[in-house]
Amino acid sequence: MTIDDAKLSFISVPINTLREDSVTDFDVYIRMRKGQEPVLYRQRKLVFTHEALERLQKNQVTQVFVKTDQETAYHRYVEDHLGDFLADENQSVEVKSELLYSSAQGLIKDVMADPRAGDTVPRSKKLVENTCKFLFENKNAFHSLLDVVSFDYYTY
Repeated sequence: MTIDDAKLSFISVPINTLREDSVTDFDVYIRMRKGQEPVLYRQRKLVFTHEALERLQKNQVTQVFVKTDQETAYHRYVEDHLGDFLADENQSVEVKSELLYSSAQGLIKDVMADPRAGDTVPRSKKLVENTCKFLFENKNAFHSLLDVVSFDYYTY
């Protein structure tokens, strides 16, 4: 979901994609009240601590915001932490499937934009490894991933 403000544009991201004790390459914003512009919650390059995540959960915050000009950094962050996310037993298979599909889409966009980039082969290899592990370790994973892909295909 994208939020357009007069000068800035944001995407909303689920807080469950932010991993404890990790460093983000993007700023994290929260909305204090509905209809208000998001405010900076956590600067990029700071460790996203357990306390920071706990504060959000305590206040029933389920979505945070990232500026659209930092969206690529967010997608790379998710891609880098995908293995941990897919192994997280607190996340549903459906949520994991959506994140996996989103990561694959982001990687494909990067490959199509610059097929000769030096990091595309290792990134693709890691994504395929994470996908295979997810599919083999979760009996409902294939069906869930198929639902996500089918919905996306139907949407377009």
